[in-house]
Amino acid sequence: MNTNKEQKIKEAELLSKRILQSKVIGVCSMQSLPSKQAHKLRSMLRNRMSIVMSKKTIIKNAIELIKSKKPGIEKLISYLKGMPALILTETNAFSLSVILSQSMSPSAIKAGQITPINIIIPEGKTSFAPGPIISELASVGIKTKVDAGKLAVIADTKIAKQGTPINENIEKVCKRFGIEPMRVGISLLAVYDNNEIYFGDVLNIDVDEFRNKIIQAHNFAFNLAFNSAVPIREVIEFLVSKAEREALALKLKSGVNN
Repeated sequence: MNTNKEQKIKEAELLSKRILQSKVIGVCSMQSLPSKQAHKLRSMLRNRMSIVMSKKTIIKNAIELIKSKKPGIEKLISYLKGMPALILTETNAFSLSVILSQSMSPSAIKAGQITPINIIIPEGKTSFAPGPIISELASVGIKTKVDAGKLAVIADTKIAKQGTPINENIEKVCKRFGIEPMRVGISLLAVYDNNEIYFGDVLNIDVDEFRNKIIQAHNFAFNLAFNSAVPIREVIEFLVSKAEREALALKLKSGVNN
């Protein structure tokens, strides 16, 4: 057996032990994450999780070694794409997704990329002096005028629609205005948690929206119980107060003195 093969086997064995010791195992790709930001994220998150980068074959072999001890974990293998990495943690799958989402940072957009938002150049004065930049802005539909020696955008202008690829002209204009519509960070592809596999789309929850839905559901349930006079713990105090007010109103209306 050659030294290189022995080294790969040893790496797979060591990684398999780490996977076995972890409650939750996530798969992500570091393909589009700049090395500087990857290092920053790993440092920032190291108290909550370990981010392990390795070759696809080594990660696959490591998972194969312990699949009998973690039923279903082999399903993660099909998600080893690009520059794969494993996230080893004790944090549950959904909390992990939220943590990673909150750790993302704004980034510039490049030609060919799909914009996740509408890119709008606001009306108002800029720091640009008149010159060749006028035609550059005009190439993406931005109308300008000269105001006190500086260019001013005449009206809010949408230069790219959400979900569409951008061209080089739009890329240049975004850089001019310091617009960073992209978000860079670690995106989960799949997570193994308690013998279950959760996919990235399922984990991508808008926490604020979910919280608002819970509050709304609670309000609907409360109103239903109150209006139906269901004597449950959450509404009994309000039902008693309502009954007291109605009894007092009835007493006053009927002229009863005691």
